[in-house]
Amino acid sequence: MSPHCARFATAVSLIISVAACSTDKKSSGIDTTATASTPVNPPAARLVNTGWEDSISGPALVLPVPENSAAVLAVLPMMNDSMLSQNSTVNADPLLGMSVDLFDRSGPVGTVQLTSRAQSSIATAEGCLSWPVLALKQTSPKTWRVGFKRRIATSIPLDSLESATSADSTFITTELARLASALPVSNDPAFQGLPFSVRKAYRSKPGSTPILVGDIVRKINEEANPREEHLLVIAEPNPSDRAHYVTVFHSRAAGSEEVVRTSDILAAVQFARNKRNTLVVSFEYENGSRVALIERLSNGSWKVTWRSAYTGC
Repeated sequence: MSPHCARFATAVSLIISVAACSTDKKSSGIDTTATASTPVNPPAARLVNTGWEDSISGPALVLPVPENSAAVLAVLPMMNDSMLSQNSTVNADPLLGMSVDLFDRSGPVGTVQLTSRAQSSIATAEGCLSWPVLALKQTSPKTWRVGFKRRIATSIPLDSLESATSADSTFITTELARLASALPVSNDPAFQGLPFSVRKAYRSKPGSTPILVGDIVRKINEEANPREEHLLVIAEPNPSDRAHYVTVFHSRAAGSEEVVRTSDILAAVQFARNKRNTLVVSFEYENGSRVALIERLSNGSWKVTWRSAYTGC
């Protein structure tokens, strides 16, 4: 267990507090990369090193509750898949009273306070898992995507492809497609030679290490078995040719278009303690999702340093 986890162990013993880069929710594709109730008190020995450091990233992160702006989902980072599945009812009371900074891809949104348990507006069928729901003292007037304990992180605003000029948009899509085509070939030979399409793309604004982030897809349009391959690509300026970019991270998933894993960039932040630039990403599956941190390390590489437990069915 990371030394930083020790201070959170007491709280976790009250809440059983996400997943390391170990196992992932399995689908039919190829992937290369709860409402509050009575607290359950597991022994501290059950804690695992998920890669999360509470002294860096805080005791938890929060996500918006669909169609309920007065509540949040409390993602408990010290729980892995097996812990959450064995304890489908968890308690996040140690987080009550905490102030949280909210972020969107475009920047900071505001600060809210967690006040009490809340009834979940998410209908979960038997066998499905959800994070505990906490109420907010005040709601945010703006849309947000992820939140961290106050002053833990600062925003790295991302410009979307939609907001770019025509010339910039052409450059970004062309550059990302070029980078995707230069990656090692897919494990599925059926995708080889097919063109890449940039589904979503983002670029960092000046003031931090510039990055391009692309959600890139190519498709096999067979009526009986339509398939897709999704690439998440992070690129930085080429040190020897600043007019172009080089890939510093990529993740690939392929499978049936109905079940293939997709990704959604929630925000980009820099943590105050270690100064790491970090992408907060939601990996979406057919019936569930998990959140991940992809961080820029001191050697300039990018890596998935933490993944939450899987929630859904």
